[in-house]
Amino acid sequence: MGREGLMTGRFEAPVIEVDERGLAWHRSSRCHPTTEPKCTEVALDGKIVRVRDAKSTQSGELHVSRTGWRALLRRLSAPLDSPEG
Repeated sequence: MGREGLMTGRFEAPVIEVDERGLAWHRSSRCHPTTEPKCTEVALDGKIVRVRDAKSTQSGELHVSRTGWRALLRRLSAPLDSPEG
């Protein structure tokens, strides 16, 4: 899923699961079960972004505000020598 999609709330990655709460979970297109098994899944739930381990979806979730999520993505995508990096 593209960084822009996560920052705006529009996902480019397909829905991989809709859980019992009606949350649509997305996984990066770069995530592959055999070549890149250490992935996370993300779902938007109102003003909250939910993040979970793709290999262990029942082990809990990290909840982040959309504002916090956008700040995290900006920080992660900034060059290391920038003020944000």
